[in-house]
Amino acid sequence: MLLFVFVALTMTTSAQNAQEKAERKLSLQVDNLNFFRNNEFFSGLTEGYTLLGFHITPTVRYHLRDKLTVKGGLHALKYSGRENFRKVSPYFGLQYRFSPGFSMTIGSHSIKNRHRLVNPIFSVERKIDAYVENGLNFLYSKPDFYGNIWLDWEQFIYRNDPFREKFTAGGSFDWRVTSAASKVKLSIPMQFLVRHKGGQINDTGLPTTSVFNYTSGAKLGYSFSHSFIRQAGINFLYLGYRELSDKDINLYKNGKALYPLAEARSEYSRLRIGYWHARKFYAPLGHPMFQNIAKEDATSGKKKRRMLTAGFRYRRQVLEGVVISVDWDNYINTGNGDWNYTYALSVSFQEEFFLKKLQKP
Repeated sequence: MLLFVFVALTMTTSAQNAQEKAERKLSLQVDNLNFFRNNEFFSGLTEGYTLLGFHITPTVRYHLRDKLTVKGGLHALKYSGRENFRKVSPYFGLQYRFSPGFSMTIGSHSIKNRHRLVNPIFSVERKIDAYVENGLNFLYSKPDFYGNIWLDWEQFIYRNDPFREKFTAGGSFDWRVTSAASKVKLSIPMQFLVRHKGGQINDTGLPTTSVFNYTSGAKLGYSFSHSFIRQAGINFLYLGYRELSDKDINLYKNGKALYPLAEARSEYSRLRIGYWHARKFYAPLGHPMFQNIAKEDATSGKKKRRMLTAGFRYRRQVLEGVVISVDWDNYINTGNGDWNYTYALSVSFQEEFFLKKLQKP
């Protein structure tokens, strides 16, 4: 129901330029990420691991003025040290823009900004292992409001398949309370995710499971003029978890967490310091360091978790279309002093090459 309301609010602008002469063109887009992430984790709920490799998504794009874009190609993910590709899958998506700020995509779409979801419920590593989603994506973006609703259908089933269907549905919203011209930015975020496994026609004998995550709070920031620090602010987030399954699948059925966070940004760098206080919290797609349930065993965990978090990022565009990013994230358990950390380096390349302008038939 929320999806249909979201569409109806903005579809009235879709016919404004219906009489304009359409311009058609072909282009080639190359989207590439080369990554190295070393996770040194000692929490007892997840073990450390290293991710090294690349993914690339070359697509041919057909543009029909500023309304319609059709993209077709493939997506490939390769981890160094393995002979085979982790993923090689077709990429095909159709995007229609109802207005300059509102679009709908059916089919494949990439998650460059991870739907703006917070790390505890949607891990930053999803940009590596799940960069391309397939399904529906509605995006509305204006200076005072951001809204994104999507459905990622990960596993389709036929009757009597020996595995369950799998999909994720989500919503991410951000209302800016202060004016866009103000140096003070106060905004209210709201996010939710539903992770579902099941289906009535599979032949697994396994139960249907659904996990619901949500978060909301407030973000307050200030923009500085003629200063090394460009922006600074504080975020306060409340996060929740609920298992919607009929049977007890995970160790805990519901949980919650508080996450106050301070942030400062310069032209190329960002520093974040926060305090994580969670009780029975779990998000299956979230970063493993924020979970109260073990990553590999849903029947074991820790009832309470308290951590100091600190993260530094240096990100800079060194050439047109080429961005280098260096990250250092720290998670310190306040109970026993365990120090968990990640250091990472990535180089991304994204460019679009014009191929041909097409004549209207």
